[in-house]
Amino acid sequence: MKSFKQYIVEMPLKDLIDKHDDPYSFLAAAIELMIQGKLKLKTRGMVNSRELIHAWNKAKRKKIKVDEAIKYISEELSTKEVKASEFPNPLNKRLKAIFQKKGDMDGSEEDDVVKTTGKTWKANILKPSQSAIYLGKSLGMAVGGVKGGDLGAMVSKDRRILDGHHRWAATLLAEPTAKIKGIEADLGIGDLVPVLRGLGDSMNNKRRGEPKGGDKNIFSATVKDAVNMLTTGKNMDSKFYNKEKSIAWLESIGGEKELRKRLKFIQSNPPPKGAPPRIDMPVIDADKGDEKKASDLLQKGHIDVRKPYAKIK
Repeated sequence: MKSFKQYIVEMPLKDLIDKHDDPYSFLAAAIELMIQGKLKLKTRGMVNSRELIHAWNKAKRKKIKVDEAIKYISEELSTKEVKASEFPNPLNKRLKAIFQKKGDMDGSEEDDVVKTTGKTWKANILKPSQSAIYLGKSLGMAVGGVKGGDLGAMVSKDRRILDGHHRWAATLLAEPTAKIKGIEADLGIGDLVPVLRGLGDSMNNKRRGEPKGGDKNIFSATVKDAVNMLTTGKNMDSKFYNKEKSIAWLESIGGEKELRKRLKFIQSNPPPKGAPPRIDMPVIDADKGDEKKASDLLQKGHIDVRKPYAKIK
């Protein structure tokens, strides 16, 4: 294994530092590469965490507060009703085979029932569960007419969306009070993530990493970035980009001043503290109708959500 100093000047860490202007998106991306095994550092080690921060500070000539960053790296979403160790990440082969019926094996009929309800919310009262939301993609959808609609996703009882983040962001840019549909599960985000992550694994859904390309993370973007994309097509889909249409859209929402206001609103609603990197988020595929199956399994108590847990050999 190479030393940390070697990684600082070699790939992939140098690329990460160059790519990310926001320190916390850099830390999240570094953690994700560690989990994938592409960056051979201890995932949550204190020493390596401090070295990551030092490398960023030295390269960018900016300062990440060490204590805040250590907390960001080491903290995980807290669970309240769920025992996290019952939902290993990723699921092993045995658990994958029985995950969707394990709630029927614990000797208790009602303990695992989770109420789910189809609901509609104004976009501006929902919040994200991950940071992998990109400005160019969101703007392209907004200019293309996306305003609300069906997320095709589960939503926690504390109003955190589990998928459809770009539809949510596009709606906040285009019409913040437009209605968005989803399925609310009666679990907080800290409990819902391990449950749905395990379910996605049991469905053999492939985990999703950070998308390739140079698009700007929406949480570190500026209105200048946004206007540049709208007027040049940078980071927007070239198949659909139209400069005149993009400028007309900007004017229709109230111009640069209103765009700045809406972008700042999105940035004021970051993912929860301890949110895992994208590679560790659930994959419930709306194209296959997974969210409806998830809702049904939760409603009927087939997933072993709460104590007592079935004992598996």
